[in-house]
Amino acid sequence: MKRVSVDTIMSWQPCYTRRWVQARFGRRKTLGARTIATHPDVEAQDRFWVLWRMLDVHQQRTLACDCVGLQVRACRARGGEMPEELTAAIRAARAHVRLGSSTRQLGTAYDRVQSLIRRRGCSLWVYDLALNVRDCVGDPEFLEDAVEDSMFDRMWLQHGEDGENARRAWAEQEYSRINDRCVQLILGS
Repeated sequence: MKRVSVDTIMSWQPCYTRRWVQARFGRRKTLGARTIATHPDVEAQDRFWVLWRMLDVHQQRTLACDCVGLQVRACRARGGEMPEELTAAIRAARAHVRLGSSTRQLGTAYDRVQSLIRRRGCSLWVYDLALNVRDCVGDPEFLEDAVEDSMFDRMWLQHGEDGENARRAWAEQEYSRINDRCVQLILGS
């Protein structure tokens, strides 16, 4: 889906009123992904909410893998151990999207990550990462959580001590980066 209307957005049950959404459209009947990603009157997190719903499930899983992959790098940069179950699960999710591999492989990866989570013999950062990887390879309903949770976990890894204003600025910038990636996925389809 490359363009959306007010009716489409309202069918997704946003927290905003129809009047508020219509005001963002002005006289236009539809808005494209690029316009949504850069709309000056809508916060980056709300722009993500719309763009996410414009993606199909394969694009959503691709974005989730990208975001969780960045969290893996942030954990490694912090010196955290990286259990093989996590990197294997991300590879399985990417293969599922790219090659159409079976959902059985995703299920196996999910089970291995669940086992790791139950053991909890790892640092808090790796535990949080494992939860996000599980969401990435699990039910598509949890892919959005994998994207946002991995983003916020990375924020704490990188800026936990920097104060609220620094974290807010980083989150706004990160949502904008993720929104740009959503546009690439939408327009590439």
